Amino acid sequence: MPSAAHPKYVDMIDMAVHTGHGEKVSRRKILAYLEEHWNLNPKDESVKRRVNEALEKRMDKGLLRKDKQSFVFTAAGEQAYKDEYETSEEEDQPAPKATTSKKVQESKKSKKSSK
Repeated sequence: MPSAAHPKYVDMIDMAVHTGHGEKVSRRKILAYLEEHWNLNPKDESVKRRVNEALEKRMDKGLLRKDKQSFVFTAAGEQAYKDEYETSEEEDQPAPKATTSKKVQESKKSKKSSK
């Protein structure tokens, strides 16, 4: 059962790998990220085991690729990350109000007054 103090390990792994901005991220950097953001002890055997399990899960799904001793998102992993964690700009910004320029407003007024 996940603790309320931090998200699921697979989610934390996704966030840690995403900080690499497309570059390879080592297991050590992932553990350092978890320590920095959620105060997880990188030397704790249960943390190491769960990180390894989460990495394996993501590789089995084809979302992460192992390159030597580092990890990077696959194309499918990048897309899955964007779909899961990032919102589009359209959702963040309210729809613009329909406005008319002064010229259009003036031409409408002149048409009304000429009738």
